[in-house]
Amino acid sequence: MECNCDNDAWYNEDRETCKETVHDEMVSVTIADTIDFGKVSVGKKACKYLKIKNTTDSPQEYFVQYDPQTNPIYRTFDFNWSRDVDPGETFECKVIYKPLFPFTVSVDYLFVQEKNQNLTTILLRGESTGPSIELSVNQLNFFAHRRKRIVERIVGISNTGETNAVYKFDAINLKMGLYSLSKSRGTIPPHKSDFVKITFNAPKEVGMYSEKLCVLILHHRPRIIHLLGFNTVEEIVETDVLIKHYNFEVSDRRGYGGYFYDMLTSMVRPPPTSFSDIYLNFEGVHSENNGSERSKTLVTSLTNHMSDEVVVEWYHADTGVFTIMPKSIKIPANDSQLFECKFSPPDADQFYEDILSAGVYWVDPRRGEEIDLYATVPIPIRLRLLGHSFPFGKRWIPQLSIPDTVILPPCLTDSATHTTFLLKLKGYLPVSYKFLPPKNAQFILKPMMGVIDDYQIVAVHFRSTGGEHGKAFVERWGVELNGTANDFRFIYVKTYCERPTVTIGNDNTVTFPTVHPNCQEIETVQIQNTSVHAIKYKFQISKQHAALKIDYPEGRLASNEVINLEWTVTGNLIPDARFTVICEIRALEEAAIDGSPFEIPVQVYVNCAYSILCSMPTKCNFRKVEVGAEHTFRFNLFNFGESTIHYNLIFWDRKRSDFSEQCMNIIPRRGSIRPKGRQETLLVLHCASSGTYKVTVYYQTRLNKDSAQIIEGDQIRKVFSFKVCVAYPLIQIVAINDHNFGPLFSKSALWELFAIDKINNYLKSMKSNETRNVNILMPESEYSNGTFETVWELQNVTSFDTYVSLKRKKLCDCPQVQTSKKVTFRQLVFDCKHRNIFTMSLSESVLQANAYSTLTLLIRYQEVGITHLCYEWGFSHNRRLKCNIFVNTLTEAIDWPSKYLSDFHLKMGSVSVDNNQPPVRAFWLYNNSSNVVSYKLDVRSRERTLRVNNFEILHCFNPEGSLLPFSTVPLLFNFRPLQQRGYNLTLAIQLGDHFYPFRVSGTGIAQYSDRKLHLTLPSKSSMNPMDDIAISEEHIAVRPFFVWTKTETVIFIRNLSKVLLVGYCFESVSVEGIVDVKVLHGKGVLKPKETHMLVVQINAFDQPCSIRLQLPCKLLDHTAYYKHKQTAMTHELRQTKIKDYFIITEHETQHPTNDVVIAPMPLNFYKTISLDIDIMTPDRADDEMNDDRQLFQFPQYLLNLDYSRITAVLTPKERDQPINSSESLGNRTEEAGTPSERGEVVTTAKQKEYQNIELLRDTIDCIILNVLESDLFWRVIREQNDTAPPYYIQFKDDDTLKYGDVKGRQHLVCRSLKTIQPPMLSDIFGQIIMDSIHEVFLLGSQVKSTLDLQYVYDMDSFKCKSCSHKTCTKQIS
Repeated sequence: MECNCDNDAWYNEDRETCKETVHDEMVSVTIADTIDFGKVSVGKKACKYLKIKNTTDSPQEYFVQYDPQTNPIYRTFDFNWSRDVDPGETFECKVIYKPLFPFTVSVDYLFVQEKNQNLTTILLRGESTGPSIELSVNQLNFFAHRRKRIVERIVGISNTGETNAVYKFDAINLKMGLYSLSKSRGTIPPHKSDFVKITFNAPKEVGMYSEKLCVLILHHRPRIIHLLGFNTVEEIVETDVLIKHYNFEVSDRRGYGGYFYDMLTSMVRPPPTSFSDIYLNFEGVHSENNGSERSKTLVTSLTNHMSDEVVVEWYHADTGVFTIMPKSIKIPANDSQLFECKFSPPDADQFYEDILSAGVYWVDPRRGEEIDLYATVPIPIRLRLLGHSFPFGKRWIPQLSIPDTVILPPCLTDSATHTTFLLKLKGYLPVSYKFLPPKNAQFILKPMMGVIDDYQIVAVHFRSTGGEHGKAFVERWGVELNGTANDFRFIYVKTYCERPTVTIGNDNTVTFPTVHPNCQEIETVQIQNTSVHAIKYKFQISKQHAALKIDYPEGRLASNEVINLEWTVTGNLIPDARFTVICEIRALEEAAIDGSPFEIPVQVYVNCAYSILCSMPTKCNFRKVEVGAEHTFRFNLFNFGESTIHYNLIFWDRKRSDFSEQCMNIIPRRGSIRPKGRQETLLVLHCASSGTYKVTVYYQTRLNKDSAQIIEGDQIRKVFSFKVCVAYPLIQIVAINDHNFGPLFSKSALWELFAIDKINNYLKSMKSNETRNVNILMPESEYSNGTFETVWELQNVTSFDTYVSLKRKKLCDCPQVQTSKKVTFRQLVFDCKHRNIFTMSLSESVLQANAYSTLTLLIRYQEVGITHLCYEWGFSHNRRLKCNIFVNTLTEAIDWPSKYLSDFHLKMGSVSVDNNQPPVRAFWLYNNSSNVVSYKLDVRSRERTLRVNNFEILHCFNPEGSLLPFSTVPLLFNFRPLQQRGYNLTLAIQLGDHFYPFRVSGTGIAQYSDRKLHLTLPSKSSMNPMDDIAISEEHIAVRPFFVWTKTETVIFIRNLSKVLLVGYCFESVSVEGIVDVKVLHGKGVLKPKETHMLVVQINAFDQPCSIRLQLPCKLLDHTAYYKHKQTAMTHELRQTKIKDYFIITEHETQHPTNDVVIAPMPLNFYKTISLDIDIMTPDRADDEMNDDRQLFQFPQYLLNLDYSRITAVLTPKERDQPINSSESLGNRTEEAGTPSERGEVVTTAKQKEYQNIELLRDTIDCIILNVLESDLFWRVIREQNDTAPPYYIQFKDDDTLKYGDVKGRQHLVCRSLKTIQPPMLSDIFGQIIMDSIHEVFLLGSQVKSTLDLQYVYDMDSFKCKSCSHKTCTKQIS
């Protein structure tokens, strides 16, 4: 709260009270605060209130105290001292600020202490303003001549300050020697100007007349105008005059120095001339009763301190009151001359004063023509005279305002200080004054006497003689008023002399913590001005210590002010551990530098050491998280070094540029960790896009704790890494459980026809707020009244819950009709026939993590033509998939086949350009109607495109043909590229009367081509309650084999029913001249809960291929079939028996009815297996297999495997446990015995052969049994599923090896290359496993056929026994 005192009148300084208004703002004593008074004019005062509220439950006494360090002379703040405050009451402490000097900043501290010793410090701050006077000119030249004796000039006085400027010319009665003024005093408002006319009254004598006119300004240094008058006979031009002034010091010409220049004691060196006394007080001169006048004479002496004689000329014209003799005189060098002054008052009861002016004409000691051209300006001197003509004891009471104390600004040692104060007349009668100094006075007051008719501005001077640091000077001066001892006042003049001092840091010592190289440490260093001077400081830092920076290396401090500086040092591995910084300080007077500088040494200590941050833990795996979900993780950063590290954390994924600041936030992102410290860091992950991110968090070394600048050239270091898989909740179609579309459709065919891979890919790649469309084709079929059904299995493959919704979209124009559910309830519904053609329903709409649901599709072929329907699937994050379903009901006259794919596009894959026998690929067509249909592929019109240089690039084996009802046919193609590039060929296929583009694409390459049929359909399907028959494998990927060979695979068929007998029959399928597939013993009947093993045999011919076949299995419910046959026979017997029976009644003849009901004939249902078959030529085996498949052929038992890594997964107890087998070699040999022991008669050779065979068989049986029954075997099998297979050992001959080592190495290589080949091992173990399965499942003996030779070896141990030839084509027995 402020108090704006009514101080507009400059003379109102003695007012003690002011009117304030208390505001509602409260400053709590428990919180340090700052009271800033802002800018206050010097001589005025401002008030603010500090509210102190007692928030305790008991009365408190609050003490408000001064800062004891503040010099009491220069206290500018005042306040209440103490008070008891009741609970809940408020103590309003009034704080008054009254500045002493202009343009100074006052700082003080106020301490508020409670009774319970709680201390609060409050900073008091104020800034003073004052007048700022500028003169339009500092020197006025007047040129008079005999025709013009009076010359006038005008001087402007401008106040650029913020307060009123009160000024007064040091002149008597508007006169100063030969010069007169238009006004002698005034007040200039802020930013205003005043103008004074000065007139030169030239005398009759020709000459040069100078005068020093001083302007005294309250709270401001004096301004001096040099008046120079030229009186000539004829008029002269100003530019023709060369003027030479006496060589005064600058300080003696301006300001206080120029005003006090005639005071000998105030000069550092003596002036050119000086009076013994410049103040002559004649006191009273009384008139006689008879009218005769009395006069009084006083004498003063003028001393010439110059080396040449001078001439003194008095300009004073005799007025009869004050006279001086002689008027003109020469004073030799270093000599003195007495002057007699006489006071003769003309009237009684009057005060008389005057200033007598003279000019000292001096001679320039330098001689020469150039010097003689100059006109030397006489040195002005003056005497101040005072007297009165009052009778003794008869005078009026003086009414004069005199300050009790005059305080000068603090003084430097061996320097001077000044100020001004005001004597103001209170009444209407003039008052004379005279200052009476104490003995040995050190202060000088000027003017020391005079008559005041309004006010008088008095200047005060003090000079320190040196060696007086920290000393206060106080003098009591007397003021004699109206020349009587009765009216005597005292005034105290004070100042304080000391050198400027500051305290920096801890006793002028600054210690930095250990610094990281190239980093900066910032230390807050306190600098306090402990002197009474306002100072300007400047730190001097040498280039050698340029690593040290100070935020404000130079500035200003008020007395008693404390500020904090930020010292910054840059680390260097080779620094000076200790160095010195010089702080240069200078005193300020009215914001200007005063005095010589003082140097204060500051000791700085700094060390440098290198540190590195580390984290705990170092990595994290978030695994899979949901898009948009927030996940947090905390890790700690540790600094085990000796220096503080200022770090800035950054992160990025080198492979994913979309991982940005919006995906992750690190809190805190930047900071500082002190030695042996740690910082807990929070990592907040919020990814809005899906994908796998491998993010590494690095830290950069910042320059300092407050800077974001990164050190150039400093290595970024990894501190933390994490991996996260961000995904949307994903629902995938994982299987087609079952269907009843017939034998033409396997699950793999429906998988592609339904575009399930495309649906799954869309579900994987859909983003938030995205909608996609997919076309789903239903199998084409004839008109039927039945309902076809297929069930898809859906799974939430993510670890977070989600949902799926279904919504039917109406596409047709079927209108709404009104229906009634109740008597009074009506509603509009869609009477749409298309709703029954296709329906889609979900078993569960909310799927938990890894949970399953089923989607049932019901199709009715009851609308001829293509029916377009739409269902919209809704998923989380506003993702939508629009499924456009197309149901095509064939017409009765259909004459073209259908395709299994959505379009006519055959992808031949990548084929090597040097492959002479590329694989044949097929494009399948099917006929699901009762008609015979045909197709034709137009290859002749494209013969030029298909054949280049008589070389056929694309060949179709069956470009035209027909399909029987409910059958399939493949279009077989052979692609042989000539160049390493992509081929896109377009043919035309004719289906009925329509032609469609048939596209074939492939790529010619030079390297290996892995021929695979990529299918995401699971090979094993889930059990479905639609039927009671399950086949173990409904999609078989046959391992590649050679042409003119055959391979076998095993499948199982099981009857799940507990009561039904089901018959099955597998049909053979073939592609003529390429491959033939049949099931050995593929017909049978399954009893309830019975399982049959079936062998699928695949025979290859001379053509390599990569083709997919469908192997249908026809099934029949024999229980229902037998019941149908039995009821039909019973019905026929019954019909035969009652054939001749009849009953004759009155009305008619009645025949008995057959009451036997024939059970319905069961219909066949089908299971279709798809087989991916890859047949290749032997000479292309290496080219058609990648490195992994080739290396897989090498026997692993010759590799140097580290079995300790495999057994390490077992516990020590498991690893050391012996293998317990139900059979052992000893038990088998003891039970079997030898042939002779069993009573058989054998020869020695036969007995030896028998023993060898029995021993080998028993050994193999026991080894296999021991392995199969060991825990280690099964544990290793499980571990090997997740590990990479071992590869070849690389052999390299070293020149430093000995000959024996080289031979041993070569032998090992040959042994490795002559090992049995994996295909034979596969067949051997296949036969053993098949025999054991037949035995376990009681399937009877296995029917074995003679096999053609499939293997060719370069091994001595496998030579043909008949001809001993390695490449014999006979069967190896």
